[in-house]
Amino acid sequence: MRRLAPLTRMTAGLPGRCAVLSGLCAVLLLCGTQPAAGAARLTAMFIVARRVVSDPFFAHSTVLVVNDLGPAPVGLIMNEPTSIPVGRLFTGERRLAAVPGRVYFGGPIGLDHLWFLFRALEPPRGAVEVCRGVYLSADAILLRRLLARAKPMAGLRIYLGHAGWAPGQLQAEIEMGAWSLERVDSRAIFGAGSGAARGWPGPLGTAFAQALVPRFEEIARPRRLER
Repeated sequence: MRRLAPLTRMTAGLPGRCAVLSGLCAVLLLCGTQPAAGAARLTAMFIVARRVVSDPFFAHSTVLVVNDLGPAPVGLIMNEPTSIPVGRLFTGERRLAAVPGRVYFGGPIGLDHLWFLFRALEPPRGAVEVCRGVYLSADAILLRRLLARAKPMAGLRIYLGHAGWAPGQLQAEIEMGAWSLERVDSRAIFGAGSGAARGWPGPLGTAFAQALVPRFEEIARPRRLER
């Protein structure tokens, strides 16, 4: 069977429209944009790469895809933990530099943005709910608030970058047989996940990691964008 490579690749090779749409979604989250009061929870699902997927970023991956956040789907790869400690994001701050855990590779788009998934009993400002009690955000101030807890990484995963598709692109890939669909489960997000952890960066991602390490403090600096 012919091996497929989804069109969602590293930023340099993305169609301009796809990169713009994904960047727009990141900005909406950074601004604290949320669904209107009374709106339904965002439509979210897991997509699991089938054996025909050969793209080095997405082969064997499980991706949390969120619809209804913008004009096209946005996703985070669930099973690509990096070798980068969370504390490396905050090397200039002794308390945060000691935070345990690893940063996950969320996808090849917007590698100058951090996203995170976390559990919460009440809907926090600056986040959107992806499944019951689990929220997605890119708000650096909210992230620091979570990391200030007694158990900073409890129910929290931090991702560098994200995946994105142009309108209609993901549906076409599913119809081509590139992805299978699974229900989103919070235990899968914070546990072993729907697929085996692969580890990142590999040979393809090493250059990305080396280039980003000096910029981590700037990426994680507290800020809110003006509306």
